Amino acid sequence: RRETTCFARNVNASMLRMAVYTLYHNYIKRWRIRSQSAAVHAEKAGIEQKAINGVLKRVFTQRYQKTRLRLRGFTDRLWRKELSTPLKTGSEYVPRYALA
Repeated sequence: RRETTCFARNVNASMLRMAVYTLYHNYIKRWRIRSQSAAVHAEKAGIEQKAINGVLKRVFTQRYQKTRLRLRGFTDRLWRKELSTPLKTGSEYVPRYALA
């Protein structure tokens, strides 16, 4: 189904999905689909290919834990699933190991 025609019932799930899409859009998706260039959006923004490869290697080979991440502000609230969904009572389930 098309993601553009549906709405999110849970704010935390929607924002996590957006974070995954942002990674895909900036570091994996090519700049121009029909061009011969293999440049991705991050390269067009001025990030070096070596840095892009480092980010992709870390994302796909390391298991992310709270102790390894340096999250601040909004991203920390997103990791802890503290964003509130309107008209929903109760909080989101967060496994204990995610906060360790």
